[in-house]
Amino acid sequence: KVQNRPLTGALEESEEEFSAPGSQGPERILMGKEELRELMEKVDRSLSPLERRIFGLSLQEKKIPEIASLLGKDAKSVENALYRLRKKLSRLD
Repeated sequence: KVQNRPLTGALEESEEEFSAPGSQGPERILMGKEELRELMEKVDRSLSPLERRIFGLSLQEKKIPEIASLLGKDAKSVENALYRLRKKLSRLD
């Protein structure tokens, strides 16, 4: 199911870009770290506390039923929050 996929795809692509051996100098690495810090600040400001928790668990590759159980929420609430946070993240620039 699309709903059960973790939100790791975009981060994995960024990680690969920044971890390719010999592909960058120190300046590029520092710029990448600064860009990542700024992105994480935008994410933090954009998401509600529940969405941030669900986002973090999803990044740990937890599935919807497990996230729901960990947070004491029903699966539909987690699905709805994942939908909202994906929409919010897609609007970040």
